[in-house]
Amino acid sequence: MKRPVLRPVGLLSIALALAGLPWAPGRAQRADVPRPNRDGDVLSTILAGQRGAYPQRQWLVVERDPAGLNCRDPQGRVMAVLAYGSVVDSDLIGGSAEAIVSLAGRPWLGLLAEPFDLQKDLRPRELRHRPLACRVRANASVVAPINPDTLQPVRREAGMQNLGGLR
Repeated sequence: MKRPVLRPVGLLSIALALAGLPWAPGRAQRADVPRPNRDGDVLSTILAGQRGAYPQRQWLVVERDPAGLNCRDPQGRVMAVLAYGSVVDSDLIGGSAEAIVSLAGRPWLGLLAEPFDLQKDLRPRELRHRPLACRVRANASVVAPINPDTLQPVRREAGMQNLGGLR
């Protein structure tokens, strides 16, 4: 039995035929951010993605009060004051993707802030070198979600392609 031999011309014909097939454009994945309701409250940090749910991880402090944004402990006491323009992380401790808790009917966002994000640290002096876990109102008037996709062009432009995060 004789085997058919594919000649280079035959391979070229196949490649050209495949190139001419109508291909459906693929949808690129793009991160989304939580959207506030009409009162400005952010009710969840969990987002639905094409590959499943994922948490919103970073937030920008947009509170313009020169005194800063109070960050509170679970009992409501002010632990620190966050500086305008600070980038802070969602507190996803305990394996939960949800960083928002409801207290007295209002959403509060659990955050992890580094010492350099603080305008004022009210913790005991021996704790001031550690990250701070605290809560702020989950409202668009004080914090805004950061879309990680918007940082990609900045990383490429700055030659920082291999960085995992911008902290």
